[in-house]
Amino acid sequence: MDTDLKGRHFITTQDWSVSELEKLFALAADLKKAKAEGRLTPMLAARTLYMIFFDASTRTRNSFETGMTQLGGHAVYLSPDKMQISHGENARDTAKVLSRYGEGLAIRHCAYGEGNDYLRDVASHADIPLLNMQCDIYHPCQILADFLTIREKFGKTKGLKLGVAWTSAPNYVRPISVPQSLILMMPRFGIDVTLAYPPEFKLMPEIEDQAGANAEAGGARFEISNTFEDAFEDADVVIPKSWGPLVTTQDVSQGLRL
Repeated sequence: MDTDLKGRHFITTQDWSVSELEKLFALAADLKKAKAEGRLTPMLAARTLYMIFFDASTRTRNSFETGMTQLGGHAVYLSPDKMQISHGENARDTAKVLSRYGEGLAIRHCAYGEGNDYLRDVASHADIPLLNMQCDIYHPCQILADFLTIREKFGKTKGLKLGVAWTSAPNYVRPISVPQSLILMMPRFGIDVTLAYPPEFKLMPEIEDQAGANAEAGGARFEISNTFEDAFEDADVVIPKSWGPLVTTQDVSQGLRL
């Protein structure tokens, strides 16, 4: 593969071809092997990644910070309430300033109807690559990790069945970005996907349509059901996931009642 990925933004796996994603997986496997063997991989020595978190994070923040350390670089945690963003600084100015200081940007912004637009606004003005640490529509890095785990465990992806099933988590209305990213990427690699949810918890129609097109192109099946047993039946992998009824209502109190 002679695909050049230098400087590319990573907002959704849909923006990258299968061959480009395969190059990413190959590099990830090499780095994982090197770590297991105790070999250092200072590929990002003296480089800085700025991470802006509009939303709370445990796993994403720590995995990004740890990854930058393992690659010899430095990750800087930034909270918008401690930045000029809180005083109204626009995406262009934030992108331009941080592009002068570091080599990469990463943003988590999950507010429905806002997050992805903000990421793309920043990316359009940034002179350095931007990574999506989760927005209201996509969570691509999570899905890369899920896919690599599945491939490692089964040694293949073609012909496997993945069940993605909604489950309840009443503490807050969670984003729809994880299930949407799962159904978009997995069928591109030949994984059959059955998505099961109650009628009120549907995903964005355009994402479901694109998942169907991806399945057809990848020689896989994509099905939607309101019966959870359909997701579990004959599945090789099941991912239970809570998400809010954000396509049905943006009223948080109503969403929690559903």
